[in-house]
Amino acid sequence: LLAVGEQHIASGQAAVLGATQAIIMPLAAWAIGAAGAPKPAAWFGLLAGFVGVIILVRPGGHAIDPIGGAATLASVLLWSVGGALSKRFPLGGVAMTSGIHMILGGLACLAIALVAGEFDGFSLGAVSGASWRGFAYLATFGSLAGFTAFAWLVQIWPP
Repeated sequence: LLAVGEQHIASGQAAVLGATQAIIMPLAAWAIGAAGAPKPAAWFGLLAGFVGVIILVRPGGHAIDPIGGAATLASVLLWSVGGALSKRFPLGGVAMTSGIHMILGGLACLAIALVAGEFDGFSLGAVSGASWRGFAYLATFGSLAGFTAFAWLVQIWPP
């Protein structure tokens, strides 16, 4: 959903919408019983960080495309609820949690790509060596390392 959203909105707008995850995740964790209510100091820190993101990216006051904004916010909401659920209902370890995240995320991306017609005219033979190297890098560091680190942090830190 984030990839869909960023096709319709500026990266600064996506960054500001994405920064709402820091506010939504503690609320989601509190709502499902994975954590207590955030304390006033935590709220101050979360809001200060959110304002900091707005200042840094200066989204420019342009109107947000409704489709892009909705898709981006939906991705933030789903990611936040998923993180809170994995805190509330651990799946037996970091490897299992990150594996389920990647499998479900991959299936969702595949479904979206099929519906959007992303495979029309696609030829596996036309993929360049640089693209394969980029894919390998992202699969290793962006997915395996990134999701595993996220799953580990969700287990040891409060939302």
